[in-house]
Amino acid sequence: MYQRRSGRPRDGGRRGPRQWGGGNRDYRGDSGTIPALTGLIEFIAYGLVRNVDAVQVREIVRSQAVVYELRVAEEDKGRVIGKDGRIAQALRTVMRAAAGESSRRVALDII
Repeated sequence: MYQRRSGRPRDGGRRGPRQWGGGNRDYRGDSGTIPALTGLIEFIAYGLVRNVDAVQVREIVRSQAVVYELRVAEEDKGRVIGKDGRIAQALRTVMRAAAGESSRRVALDII
């Protein structure tokens, strides 16, 4: 049977917003926070640490910012922070990107 090599649909390549995942969606919760951000921080931290049972993420809502506290075991702090804080800074960059156009700022504290 003939198989199409291109990934375009048979309608000439026109895709609606549902197929591309577009649309005007608001992912913020009732308090203006981004619920998926806690899961994202946990997911990245699980890949960095050895003791995954000690990973905890807590969300603190303040007036202008949402602060996420990442708690890890004492022996895993160096793995999460990284040399010269490079991994911690990369984690904060990913958080800001995931927050997108949220009206609040996000911050990360590693405890």
